[in-house]
Amino acid sequence: MNRLLCSCLQYSRGIKCTASAPPGRGWSGHFLFGGERMIPGLTFDAATHTFRAGDGRLVPSVTQTLQAAGLNCRPPGVSDAQWEAAAELGTRVHQWCRYGPEPGEPIPEQVAPYFAAWEAFAGAVTVTIEAHETIVSAADYWYAGIVDILAFVSGSPAVIDIKTSDPQPWHALQTAAYARAAPRHNRKRYGLYLRDNGTYKFIEHTDRRDFDVFAAALTLNAWRQSV
Repeated sequence: MNRLLCSCLQYSRGIKCTASAPPGRGWSGHFLFGGERMIPGLTFDAATHTFRAGDGRLVPSVTQTLQAAGLNCRPPGVSDAQWEAAAELGTRVHQWCRYGPEPGEPIPEQVAPYFAAWEAFAGAVTVTIEAHETIVSAADYWYAGIVDILAFVSGSPAVIDIKTSDPQPWHALQTAAYARAAPRHNRKRYGLYLRDNGTYKFIEHTDRRDFDVFAAALTLNAWRQSV
């Protein structure tokens, strides 16, 4: 099955998709959207999670910007090992949401409840997916990022960020940055929280101040680097 999961679910789960994926669940490629706000010549090194412009300059990512400003913080009491394990689980879950199982392929026990939550979401919400793992950037604010899902939700353009953790205030800053850099930057913004009991929360981020806070983080980080 070399189609995106959303294509496979469109008949039974209500999700449609406009793109195809190359073979193999481990494929790490990304869709790259251009546009008038795109940083010229942008490249991405997946090994180091580093963006560079065509002239060689580093471009901060959305997550790096939030971390450097102290806004993307792990919950109290979470160890390095727990934090890394949670990140790895999130990546695995996203891959399964993107591709789905091959016919007859068992779903890993650790992933299964989150995948069940994804299927529950797909059956309940009207979504047409444009692309997964999309690189976007904003030349005017000088940052880049990778959006989990670009989609239309009930007919409206949107960005969707998939989480396997509980909602955190900084998640809305993250989606604001993605929405500002994505094509049709009047997109709605959502966090899709897949839970380990097979349920989900689909939360719209609506605070118009969110991008202002993210832009302030960019400014703060630039100032710190200059002094």
